[in-house]
Amino acid sequence: CEMCGKAFRDVYHLNRHKLSHSDEKPFQCPVCQQRFKRKDRMSYHVRSHEGAVQKPYGCSHCGKSF
Repeated sequence: CEMCGKAFRDVYHLNRHKLSHSDEKPFQCPVCQQRFKRKDRMSYHVRSHEGAVQKPYGCSHCGKSF
């Protein structure tokens, strides 16, 4: 990586790492609109919304559903 000197075995991981130096967050959760730098992180987050139908009570303080 030109910015920090960290080395990677392949271009894929180098390019994924370069996102950590950017403020760009191109991936958006379709449920809550939270944004992510990486698609895999967004996909993992989206799964946290599963079961929200069974949790109808939302906390106005923290945003969690119960």
